Amino acid sequence: MSGIAKAMNIDTRAHEEFSRWLKEAGFTNIREAHLKWPMGPWPKDPFWKKFGQLNLDNMLSGLEGMSMALLTRAKGWTSEQVQEYLVDVRKDMKDPKTHYYMAV
Repeated sequence: MSGIAKAMNIDTRAHEEFSRWLKEAGFTNIREAHLKWPMGPWPKDPFWKKFGQLNLDNMLSGLEGMSMALLTRAKGWTSEQVQEYLVDVRKDMKDPKTHYYMAV
């Protein structure tokens, strides 16, 4: 949806500028850490399995809210069209064969 967000002037890549902005504001000794969080309970390690399930649950709980404004305003979809679309999105997100991460 980053193309849709861009059409609405929402910068989905602003996080790439955080260090620069902090330096410009006068902060020093800035460290960046790039992490990958699993989405779903597919990891074998018990900690990451639980973490991944919680991460997936969190994303699923906000999916409608994150999608509705973008798709209705930028694409002109009805809320019913968004709901129908999200059925397949949720199904794909819950597919245990799909191993994906959230970059943070």
